[in-house]
Amino acid sequence: MIRNHQLINNILTIYIDGRLDTSNYKLAEQSIENIISTHNEFEELVFDMTNLIYISSIGLRLVLKYKQDYPNFKIINVNKDVYDIFDMTGFTTIMDIHKQLRIISIEGCPIIGNGNNGRVYRISPDTIVKSFYKSDDINDIERERDLAKTAFVSGINTAISYDVVKIKEEKYGAVYELVNTALFKDVILNDMANFDKYMAIYASFMNKLASVSDDSDKIPSIKKDLLRRLNKIKTHFNENDFNKLSTLINDFPDENHLIHGDAHVKNLFYDNGELLLIDMDTLSKGHPIYDLAALYRTYVAYEEIDPGNLEKFLGISPDITKKIFYTLLDKLDIKDKDSALKKARILAYLMLLSRYTTLTPPLGSIEYLKKNIIELIYQVDNLYY
Repeated sequence: MIRNHQLINNILTIYIDGRLDTSNYKLAEQSIENIISTHNEFEELVFDMTNLIYISSIGLRLVLKYKQDYPNFKIINVNKDVYDIFDMTGFTTIMDIHKQLRIISIEGCPIIGNGNNGRVYRISPDTIVKSFYKSDDINDIERERDLAKTAFVSGINTAISYDVVKIKEEKYGAVYELVNTALFKDVILNDMANFDKYMAIYASFMNKLASVSDDSDKIPSIKKDLLRRLNKIKTHFNENDFNKLSTLINDFPDENHLIHGDAHVKNLFYDNGELLLIDMDTLSKGHPIYDLAALYRTYVAYEEIDPGNLEKFLGISPDITKKIFYTLLDKLDIKDKDSALKKARILAYLMLLSRYTTLTPPLGSIEYLKKNIIELIYQVDNLYY
């Protein structure tokens, strides 16, 4: 029956327990209607079925009624038996239904990676879990898992995604298959004598990534992200400079090449001569120069505006990160590398400038970024190669 309800951030969640069948569906419907009538300001309706053990055909018809009445409707925390009923009757194809999350523990599990959105733990010789310490929205986590699946199916070497889980000690996570491979950063640092070999493997991986296209609507456009960033930094430029920058961004090509957006050596694992890419929340599609720009941002530009921060983030000295970037650039399938570098720098500085519209910037960084953008935009006719 209807146990409880809550309204948070315009989301009305109603908790349904026990059984939903012919014996109680009328009373359940009346309870739901009473709750809805007293909270008519909500924007999304959610049924939490954590403690529902059975639903009959008449219960399904009741659920369907609310799906038809409320477009922003979903069901969460459904146990396996009830989910199987939804699945067999086709409900999972017509509405947003989420299984009950498996609960795991990361106690004693080694951390093998840290990023802006979460940290990665190895939970077994064959699997890892990415813990999303900044997100309470399970939809964000499911989105990254789905993007990882899309990338894998498209031919990109990435960890195979499994389920979304609740981490006992933290928040939510996504489990991936990743056999006991080594972090690419560590492989490079522990074997600098073979640096050129690893850079050739890195370049081959990035060339392949740039060659893969995907026409699906699941993957967002990087051009939309650039336009969003452009709007955030408008006040930093005079009219002429902004118009020039705006023209370059608006002329950015709408292409379907896969873009990772953060393919640095801490998001890559090394396995017997091959690289596997993780952290897929930034996956998008567009022109491959965006990946080059993102790597310049990480390997070079951060250190330019905030000395010391790069080594804290990557655990690599600035001299080596510059060596990684420029050796990689030399091996990429780009004809005019000098021109491509100028364009990548514009995009990298734009990314950083937009980032510091919401974060406290390092001292002097805003003027440095603006100065470089203004100088470079008058040296190019477009932002692609």
